[in-house]
Amino acid sequence: MNLLLDVRRDDSETTVSVAGEIDLGSGQRLFEYAIEAVQRHGPQLAVDLGGVTFMDCGGVVVLLAIRSRVRRLGGQLSVVEMSGAVHKILDILGMDRTLSTSDETCGRYRTTELGSR
Repeated sequence: MNLLLDVRRDDSETTVSVAGEIDLGSGQRLFEYAIEAVQRHGPQLAVDLGGVTFMDCGGVVVLLAIRSRVRRLGGQLSVVEMSGAVHKILDILGMDRTLSTSDETCGRYRTTELGSR
């Protein structure tokens, strides 16, 4: 399975960009990468899932595990972009309001609830 990961940092937040397929197997790589980014740069973490072509329940479990670890470190996890594949699985599982998502507006992130229309 192909999973591409990238990290970038701005003044207040670290963003991990993800492209490819996320399942329980590849998700372990995502978890380790995200936690390493948080340990290096601080606990405010954004995840860009706009390049995700497939995500199953295992991928959702990984996102929840990342969120849990980030919270324990005093931070917050937000999803700044998501593909249709990500939105679909979160909607099917009834978790479209469990993770927060952000819309980029005027160069700033505004937190909204997943699934809000």
